[in-house]
Amino acid sequence: MNQGPDDLDGQSLGSLGISDSASSVGGGGIPEIARGYEAIYQQFLSGKLIYKPDPNSDAGRVELRIADLRNPLEGTFDLSRCGDASKRLSISTGYRKRINPENARKVEAWLTPRFVVEKDVTGTAPASHYRGIMKDWTAPIEIF
Repeated sequence: MNQGPDDLDGQSLGSLGISDSASSVGGGGIPEIARGYEAIYQQFLSGKLIYKPDPNSDAGRVELRIADLRNPLEGTFDLSRCGDASKRLSISTGYRKRINPENARKVEAWLTPRFVVEKDVTGTAPASHYRGIMKDWTAPIEIF
């Protein structure tokens, strides 16, 4: 059976979407890793997850903004206000550098700016597992 994020183990997660707004987001300087990629970084910061228990209503709507994460390039969203989604789903920014035992029975989703992986993709670096897809990775931000 093919399962999507709204039907894990036959239980609905409500509606959990990803959005970005066109407005500039700021609240501090540009991290060193994002220098030269300022426009992409600002676009990434404007992204947000939107949880709606009922996709046809805004009742109970929760917005989780990337810019509100303590570290927007290496953060994990607190899904505790999103029904029981946190029991089966983990959504983070950056890329997976190690296995997290807390997520062993969860679907993990990663929102990843290309510039974050580019510096760590050679040799035995933390992102070396991305080496095989880098030549085909053309979008500035991907979801894995």
